Amino acid sequence: MLSPAESLLLRYLGSEQARHDGEAAADLAREATAAGLGSLCKKSIERWLVAFEGGQYRDLRQLAEDAGENSGEILALACAPSVQPGFDEARGSVATIRTKSLRARLRALQEEIDNARDPDAQGRLAQEKVHLVREIQGLGSAPEAH
Repeated sequence: MLSPAESLLLRYLGSEQARHDGEAAADLAREATAAGLGSLCKKSIERWLVAFEGGQYRDLRQLAEDAGENSGEILALACAPSVQPGFDEARGSVATIRTKSLRARLRALQEEIDNARDPDAQGRLAQEKVHLVREIQGLGSAPEAH
């Protein structure tokens, strides 16, 4: 199932605006693939990138066709009447997805710290926690994921 942030990102990538934005849209798509996407969104974006790198453009209907049996959610996005998001909105959705992923890792890391018995392991985990907190703070004030 696509999250609201993933839906917005796919709507942007499947829009004329993304076609116009060209390499900036592709850079955002590359960044998104490392942001902690769900499998349907990640596969769709990877297909979009392959097409882009081959000099082609994939709209939402084509991405839905590419998704095969999972096409319903993407096709619904293509058919839904809505204002197409711009680059800044899409960039915000990537930050939201990344923040959600980092926060999930932070929760798991805290659990590891709480369960660690070895002081050296606790120290390493605590350093990783500090790094994650700084990374989250560096993303700015991305809203809490839905």
